[in-house]
Amino acid sequence: KVFSNYFRKNDSLYKKYNNNVPPKILSIYNSEYKILEHKRNLVLWKYTKKHPNSFVALWELVGKLNSGYRPIFDSIYSQLSINLKRTVTGKRLYDQLKSSAIVNVGNNFPLLLLQNLKNEKTEISINKNKKYTLIDFWFSHCFPCISQFDELKNLFEKYSQKEFDILSISVDDSAHINDWRNVIAKYNLPWKQYLDLNGKEANQLSIRAFPTNFLLDRNGKIIETDIDPVEL
Repeated sequence: KVFSNYFRKNDSLYKKYNNNVPPKILSIYNSEYKILEHKRNLVLWKYTKKHPNSFVALWELVGKLNSGYRPIFDSIYSQLSINLKRTVTGKRLYDQLKSSAIVNVGNNFPLLLLQNLKNEKTEISINKNKKYTLIDFWFSHCFPCISQFDELKNLFEKYSQKEFDILSISVDDSAHINDWRNVIAKYNLPWKQYLDLNGKEANQLSIRAFPTNFLLDRNGKIIETDIDPVEL
């Protein structure tokens, strides 16, 4: 019920502002969501500890991971019984947790092989002369993703010469490559753009909710995830 109320408020905000919610207001709601999400994860952790043989707990964890990795998921998984862990779903969940933990805070962001605007295959590269780099995952029909562009452009214009960089990675499929290019041109995005065609690399890292971003230090280490422009 609490989450339903949150999403109703969230939907009404996007309608009120025609999918262009002011960053400060959006930041408040993003912070509220993180708190609610953490509380809900704790409830699942407690439930799984009490009911280690519960298929409900197993599938709830599968669903949560589909929306993005959180370190507490490993703790929840550890509470499951051996029998559940040995099921096909349990084994697949273990593999997904292991791969998605690669992009946990404290780890170096992986070198992904992607496509640039010239249709060339290339690895993303971090500019070590910049103190911070934001890796931003999005796609061309994601209104929350696009609504952040103006604020990200302001930050980039203000700090890119000194200590800040952005690398955008779209997960558009082959049918929407032109849409991807058109959005970049429409909003005149000045930073490097990459295409993860059909979200292949993102899916391997359990990145399935958008926008998802990672703030890196100059050495490529992840220091924060899912940070909104106001926090940034």
